[in-house]
Amino acid sequence: MIEKETIADWEFLDAQWTDGMCANLRTVEIISYHAWSLVSLMKLILSKASLLCTLSVNKRLGSQEDLLNELLTCRRASAQAQILFKV
Repeated sequence: MIEKETIADWEFLDAQWTDGMCANLRTVEIISYHAWSLVSLMKLILSKASLLCTLSVNKRLGSQEDLLNELLTCRRASAQAQILFKV
């Protein structure tokens, strides 16, 4: 289940986004993060980066299933974007 705090983070980040921000992102690697903000950041990148090929995260999270379900249902700007979790 997604916490209210995560939803608020997503809405805040989405409101701050401008059309030119990160428009040419092709590869994103997230090395360090706070678990509560990771979902918001990943959803934002997936929904806005139309040239994205790879989004990778350097650690596994406790609840992979919830995260994957959340990411599978979010709108993506790039149909070819892959999400990788490195251990």
